Amino acid sequence: METSSPINRPSEGSLLLEENINLLSPLPSVLELCLADAALKSGKDGLVSCVASAAKAALKASENNSSSTFGKMSKKVNRCVGEGLKKYSDEVCMLVTCFIEMKCLNSSSCASLSETVYGMKRAKVLAQITEPNSVSGQEFSLHPLSRKDKMCSLATLVIIPYLKQRLDKTYEKLRDFFSERRDGGLNAGSSSEHSSSLNSAFAQYG
Repeated sequence: METSSPINRPSEGSLLLEENINLLSPLPSVLELCLADAALKSGKDGLVSCVASAAKAALKASENNSSSTFGKMSKKVNRCVGEGLKKYSDEVCMLVTCFIEMKCLNSSSCASLSETVYGMKRAKVLAQITEPNSVSGQEFSLHPLSRKDKMCSLATLVIIPYLKQRLDKTYEKLRDFFSERRDGGLNAGSSSEHSSSLNSAFAQYG
């Protein structure tokens, strides 16, 4: 089995020592982009843990034995909420993230949440040719994002990562399924069980 060596990514400290940051440049530095990306990943992990904790708390509250009508109704609601958050945790995180990022993109900062923390702002970079016959005769100007640009930014921030995550999970399930079949670890009884699990995986992502 082939194993790939991990990619050694530079740390923020090494980038700070190696990079000459131009404070007058309107473009963000590599260090700022790495910090914003790290903040984005940290925020996503925190949101996932919050949704998991909320689902666990709702399921625990549904175990409360109460004979009153309100208690029975509350028990059913908590069970539905807990099971829904547990089953559709990815979708809940995507919707919450989409709402937050849309608010940030439509605000005066016009940036994602992690980019707003580090004072960055999204803009459209357009090149203007000052000398038609010269290759280097170009000037770049920054323009505000249009509504279409904001929707494209929202798609790259939320929708595309969500679809990639779902496809990765489907790929892992299919890889494990066919790996077990190739290794001969399936008998007549477990074959139907894995086939049903495969069908449920397709039904979930369909």
